[in-house]
Amino acid sequence: MKPIIKKGYKVVNISKQSLCQRVDWVQYSDEEWAKRKKDCGPLAVFAYKSAAIDFADFLGGYVYVCEYTPSKDKDLWHCTGKGTHGLAGSFLSASTRLADSVRLIGKAL
Repeated sequence: MKPIIKKGYKVVNISKQSLCQRVDWVQYSDEEWAKRKKDCGPLAVFAYKSAAIDFADFLGGYVYVCEYTPSKDKDLWHCTGKGTHGLAGSFLSASTRLADSVRLIGKAL
C-alpha cells in the first residue's frame, strides 16, 4: 500500500535541523526523507503557513514547504538518553501535525 503524503510547513534552523530538539538533531533535506529517530516520538510540522511563520519568528527559524507522512501518534516527545519527555497533544498548536517522515520542498519562505 502506497503511503499517504500530505503537504505542510516545517520550521528549521539555518542548517535545516530541528529547532526544538536539543539532543540527536534531526537533519532535514529536500533530497531525502528525514525519519523519526529510533525510540523517539514523531516529527512535527504545521498545517498552516501563518502558524509556521509565527513559530519561526519566535524561535529565529526558517519556514519550508514540506511533504510529510502522517503519524498515528497523538503526542510529541523526544529522546534524551534517560527516557523520554512528553508534550501532550492537547498542548500543541491546533496547526501542528505529527509525522513519521518529512521532506523539505524548495527554498525557505
